[in-house]
Amino acid sequence: MTARSAFRLGQAIGGLVALALAIGVFAWDDVRRLTADEQNRDAAAWFYDRDAAPGQTLGGNVWVEHGAIEHVSVYRWTARDRPDMAVDTIGDVWVPERQAASTQDFTFTVPADAGPGDTLDLELEIHRTRGEPIELRHAVTLISGGASALRRLGKALAALVLLGLLTAAVFGLKRRAMRRAGQESALWLVPAVGLGVLSFVPLAEQATRLHGWIFMSSALAVWTIVAFAIAERLNRRIGLVPYTAVPLLVEMAGHEAFREANVNAPIRPVGELENAWAAIGLLVRRAGRELIVTGPGRRFAVVPVPASEVVGGAPLIIRASDPEYADLLVASASDVLGEMRFEAAG
Repeated sequence: MTARSAFRLGQAIGGLVALALAIGVFAWDDVRRLTADEQNRDAAAWFYDRDAAPGQTLGGNVWVEHGAIEHVSVYRWTARDRPDMAVDTIGDVWVPERQAASTQDFTFTVPADAGPGDTLDLELEIHRTRGEPIELRHAVTLISGGASALRRLGKALAALVLLGLLTAAVFGLKRRAMRRAGQESALWLVPAVGLGVLSFVPLAEQATRLHGWIFMSSALAVWTIVAFAIAERLNRRIGLVPYTAVPLLVEMAGHEAFREANVNAPIRPVGELENAWAAIGLLVRRAGRELIVTGPGRRFAVVPVPASEVVGGAPLIIRASDPEYADLLVASASDVLGEMRFEAAG
């Protein structure tokens, strides 16, 4: 990573951190209320009940403006407006006094006697340390267990498709940058994270029914890190043909007839190979354990760097965009490693 790309990466991460801090300090409650399923002036609730089916245990989260939550109950009403109305408790959470806080998770179980297509009339009752209990109403429309499983599977597949699309987009950015002897702008990390928050994370939540900050952060990390890592690896493989360049002295040193003559293959630092390519006008940059060599006409090649940081004792592997460019690299490398035999890798 160059100093310029590192600076841009720092800008992107700094911008994301600054945005998160600004939201957290000045508008966190307002932002949370925008996503709430039910709310009033004193509380807001989130029900994780997408694709609910009879017999399933679902979850949710509740937040109160004032006080700390001690007890959360979920009731199911039947015939609320009739004389024979009835109510069943389907969720009950008690919070120890020391753990009471302004936000609390809760769970509830959908009655097994309910059927697909039924709409449950729920009431969330929140008891807090200060103030009267708060009541929020919520409706849940049920589907069958099989349909629920298929929908969640579809959302998981959709999340993977989105991850693939992001990988393809990042691959295009990286390939364009490689052809221009540069590196993609790290500022693209900002819209990538934004798309992850709006699309990938919600789908992953609904598919797995896992929630909370740890899960959201993990899903967002998978969205960005995996996509960029896969795109980087593909960028150095797709569309490049592997070629092998074997120094003739390496082959001679392996023959019985030349062993007594002490014929040794030249061993040179990788830096000398970089200088040889730079001397003929090629742009060479280091990317981890590989050299990326860019030439005129947007031709480029990737050359693995041995862990020993020296070349010459083994065949030189070159993945190039076309054979003529690979031949050019081998010809210039011959000034460092001697004459070499050049062929496409089988």
